[in-house]
Amino acid sequence: MDERLLAAWRFFETHTRAVAFSIGLVLLGIVFGLYFGEGSSETAGAATPPVSSSTAGGSRDGAEKVASAMASPVKPFEETDLAPLIHSSMFNVKDIRTAIQQEAEANAVYEEAARLFDAGKYKDALEACEKALAHRPMHFRSRELKTKIEGMLKPAPTPTPAP
Repeated sequence: MDERLLAAWRFFETHTRAVAFSIGLVLLGIVFGLYFGEGSSETAGAATPPVSSSTAGGSRDGAEKVASAMASPVKPFEETDLAPLIHSSMFNVKDIRTAIQQEAEANAVYEEAARLFDAGKYKDALEACEKALAHRPMHFRSRELKTKIEGMLKPAPTPTPAP
């Protein structure tokens, strides 16, 4: 019984792999056909350069390739499908550059605060942490160091005498 079950499993596994491989090849063929296919809708209305005698035979030299590329109309970037994505807040390059610059400034000020803290100049280090947080309010290391310094500088509570 076990041998028959094992043989059935091997048969099923072998044929399943063959079917999956065949389906994969068919899908790959469809993708290549769509990607490299002739007569796509984008180039249907485009003006094509005149065919010379050297291109009729199927071989084209570099100058003709450049000429045909220059003759095809190219949309400005603003008219492409990617333009709305680039101009959204998620991909706004100016905001990203500003955030990177603020992070770099906050890191530089934090390094100074850490040096002051290590030197025992806690009040100066606290001021430097506040300056780093002015550059980048969510700078984690500056907040952490500021909390640590404030805990050290805070006076210890005086115990009240028991009645």
